[in-house]
Amino acid sequence: MTTPGPLGSAEAEHRGLERIRLSPRGRSLVLAAAGAAWCVALLVWAQHGLDEALVRQAAARDMQGLVVSLARVASKFGMAVIAAILLAGLVASVFRESWRRHRSICLVTLMSFAISGAAGDVLKDLVDRPRPAVEFSDLSLPAGTSSTDAFPSGHSTKSVALALPFLVFVAGWRGWRGLARLSVAGLALSVCASRVVLGAHFLSDVVGGLAMALSGLPLAVLASNAILGRMTPSDTDRAVRIWIVVYAVLIFVLWKLS
Repeated sequence: MTTPGPLGSAEAEHRGLERIRLSPRGRSLVLAAAGAAWCVALLVWAQHGLDEALVRQAAARDMQGLVVSLARVASKFGMAVIAAILLAGLVASVFRESWRRHRSICLVTLMSFAISGAAGDVLKDLVDRPRPAVEFSDLSLPAGTSSTDAFPSGHSTKSVALALPFLVFVAGWRGWRGLARLSVAGLALSVCASRVVLGAHFLSDVVGGLAMALSGLPLAVLASNAILGRMTPSDTDRAVRIWIVVYAVLIFVLWKLS
């Protein structure tokens, strides 16, 4: 059984395990999008004028205003809500046959989050770019100060890494699929936008996070298929239970640490 997404598919093999197929065209498009995002991020950083203008705009916002309040909510809870939507689908797959074909996407999402998130954190340490609050210490920004580096944005990287596999590999915009895809896309975008609105990151940091998540997707597919290829039919239900626990822990961590 094959469920085609925009760039690939989830295939349920005869042994009952689901594998993810990122088509050659899909892989090329994802890598091209990643390359374009890296170029845009570096160009905006080098030009610096747009980054600075948006930081100064953030400093001019009403700290208690609606825009800043909504941005704080999105920044703190957005990733946890994306993970909760994915967890709901995974739990539903235990009870509904039609949802089981999408189980492997939840594993790809975990791999995407882990690979892109870890790579982004390493790149942050290597690049060592200061946050807006450090570079523009004369400004009072809604986000306040942070002890971590700026490029790429961790919130941007991880929110897009959580949303991307679901958007790429789940097909259709009707019914629950359409609602879920719109929800995770909107939440990921709101998290990314919130980091600029709050002055927590430069725009180039956020675009760099998008580029990191796109770059990590093909590796997440490879890692997931390597795991799925070693599983037997008797492993499937146990693996799903483990993934459910992992998602529950992830939601708690994202909620507490964001």
